[in-house]
Amino acid sequence: MSVDGPELLALALSLEADGIDDEDAVVSLVESAHYSGTALMAAFTYALSLARDLPYDPARERTLLTLTRAVQRAVRLSGEVPSEVRTILLSQIEGVAGQAAMTPGAVAARGAELDADLESLRTTIAGDASGGS
Repeated sequence: MSVDGPELLALALSLEADGIDDEDAVVSLVESAHYSGTALMAAFTYALSLARDLPYDPARERTLLTLTRAVQRAVRLSGEVPSEVRTILLSQIEGVAGQAAMTPGAVAARGAELDADLESLRTTIAGDASGGS
């Protein structure tokens, strides 16, 4: 059973509320997402959308940072993305993390772009693995 963005966001918020160590929280999120950078990016997008509508809170910022680190780790560990493209995607993720003031629509659009990028890469890699057919 795959875990989706809202469930991963709920887990991230729960881990923050419970005061779980940052590294342990990242590991838990990556494992719960089954190493899916796309699922974690969806959780991150939801978190950014919520952050836009809530007053500043250090816990919220820690949750966003934890989700950012989890997305980065999942992309690195998944092995689904060639290293040169992985670097570009990680750079884009870090850029989005610094733009918490984006409107929810802009965040959702950026998340959709990253999802499309990842899906395109998976398709390309699958084609390469099967001999280009």
